[in-house]
Amino acid sequence: MSIASTDASAEWQGFALSARQRACLQAAGYRGPLAVLLQAPQLLPPLPPWSREGPLPRAALVRVRGRIVQVQLGYLPRAGRTVILVCERADQLRFRVRFFRAAYLARRFRVGSWHDFVGRSDARQANLLNHPRWTPCEQGLQTPFPDEAALRLQWDVPAGFSQRSWQALLDACLAQPPADPLGELSTSAWRTALHELHRGSDAERWESARRAVAWREALAMAALLSARRRQAFRPPWPWSDDLHRRILERLPFSLTEGQASALAEIRAGLTAPVADARVLAGDVGSGKTALALAASLAVIAGGGQVVWMVPTAVLAAQHGACVSRCLAGSGTQWAVLTGATPREERARIIAEALAGRLDLLIGTQAVLEPDVQFARLRFVVIDEQQRFGTAQRAALMAKAAPGIADLLLTTATPIPRTLALTVYGDLAITRIAGRPPGQRGATVELRSFAGWSEIGDEIAAASGPCFVVCPRIATRDDGELEPMLSVAEAVRALRRRFPGLVRELTSAVSESEKGEILAQLASGRLRCVVATTVIEVGIDIPVAELVIVLEAQRFGLSSLHQLRGRVGRGERPGRCLLYVRGEARRLAPVLDPAADGLAIAEADLRERGAGELLGLAQHGPWRLRALDLARDLDLLQEAHARVRGGWRAPPALLACYAAGWRTASLAGG
Repeated sequence: MSIASTDASAEWQGFALSARQRACLQAAGYRGPLAVLLQAPQLLPPLPPWSREGPLPRAALVRVRGRIVQVQLGYLPRAGRTVILVCERADQLRFRVRFFRAAYLARRFRVGSWHDFVGRSDARQANLLNHPRWTPCEQGLQTPFPDEAALRLQWDVPAGFSQRSWQALLDACLAQPPADPLGELSTSAWRTALHELHRGSDAERWESARRAVAWREALAMAALLSARRRQAFRPPWPWSDDLHRRILERLPFSLTEGQASALAEIRAGLTAPVADARVLAGDVGSGKTALALAASLAVIAGGGQVVWMVPTAVLAAQHGACVSRCLAGSGTQWAVLTGATPREERARIIAEALAGRLDLLIGTQAVLEPDVQFARLRFVVIDEQQRFGTAQRAALMAKAAPGIADLLLTTATPIPRTLALTVYGDLAITRIAGRPPGQRGATVELRSFAGWSEIGDEIAAASGPCFVVCPRIATRDDGELEPMLSVAEAVRALRRRFPGLVRELTSAVSESEKGEILAQLASGRLRCVVATTVIEVGIDIPVAELVIVLEAQRFGLSSLHQLRGRVGRGERPGRCLLYVRGEARRLAPVLDPAADGLAIAEADLRERGAGELLGLAQHGPWRLRALDLARDLDLLQEAHARVRGGWRAPPALLACYAAGWRTASLAGG
């Protein structure tokens, strides 16, 4: 069998596969047996010990074997039709198993049959499991318990295969494994590594085998991305020392050491002969806008046009006011474009941009409209990039002529996919170290929600304006036992305590009304604004002192960090109170006062995943085979260093992975 063949039928010659299965393998990117073997299974954590005596622990993962004594049907107002199994353990302890919205399951369980249950026990009621997984015991109580020492592996099975048929294919591939595509391991050592990856019984040896496979994937990725970056050639921008001095004179403040170091990195990227794609990460108020303006002025001085895309009209107006002060008396032409820009003014701005007479355009998503075009767009700045999708970024980059532009993404908390791209080498990252003088920052506290009285007391005790953030606008009956707290509910409760001093701010509020509400809050005419996450960015009220986040366990870590940044922006320290219901251990990174936005994003990345490598998903599992972003940073860095040093990947190695990866631009898309 020729593993190197590119013919699909030849790749699977000798394997007992149907035509449909072969087509499914091709569609999933498996070009032969080696590709199947390079797809590492997931190592699942060990299950809890069997509960054989005593009551079931509360609010814990439980594994228990029981005989069904009774099957009951019930109804809960917020959980619909339920099935409740009354079960008995071997020692005659009785426990209940409850399934929500699952009346159909009543037919699956027979009184007298034994089952193994794995699930989380109820926090309030004793000996109650909620919606667990179950496995019938075919031999009743005498059914052997699973082998506790065996590794728990889970494979990503493609369409067209069952678990059993996929395991059969794995066995066939392991029986005749191809040679090491990197050429570093002997046939015997490579065969052993693949066997440990899919059929091993020791966690340490499994991890060693996974790392061996991940190393090959990291090298292939580094080589492919390096080849693609070399295609984005453009002349270096002429950022001379004299120009640098004149740019610094235009900025609204003298740069701190951290800001100057970050600007030096941006300058080095723009004066290189290859288009620069970079993330500028810094906490709120750290000077990201000033550095983006400095880079923009360097490109404008070199004859290019610049566009900034920001998430809200309020933020666009703030940037416009800053640019107006910095560029007063200069010959630089700039404009602000939003959805509320009058028609005649919009037509003038579009004409100026197309004619090349407009140097800098600051706008919301209005800059993505098809009729907004540029004569020589060379630099794209996307502010608060976590608020935009990858398709929007790609659409804006596509307006560059002749197709190559430098990219600067500014953010306090990169989304997982953007952070992942920096690690995988397609985006450079520049970090602004330190906090600017004059900002006190905010402390974070974790609390359990106990009612609106405590929330009102905290607002009453605050000496400045307050924000209350909820996960949704209106209360909905989703069948949950404890529905999410909403903006509507919070407004009703707080207006009773503070009549005439509370307003709501959501996506349904117009930009003009939003500006009015924020002005009232800053001037003290309002005591509190109840909002959704629309206040994450573009809100700069230095006197704001308190932000309260309700149902904090439902928010992403990056969102919580952004919300924390709404207060403590002036001379007074801010407070961020995170009210939770239930489990909140995952929020620990946000509670660390030393953690900046990048550290929060790294934790968010481990929790949420990185999104598709070359696709459009912002988070979720990345379509990689063995690499693990949280564990393999050293491999990735070493792989990129080897490629930068001139190492050439063997064609056999590239062939293993290139077919399964799309070729869209990472920075743009």
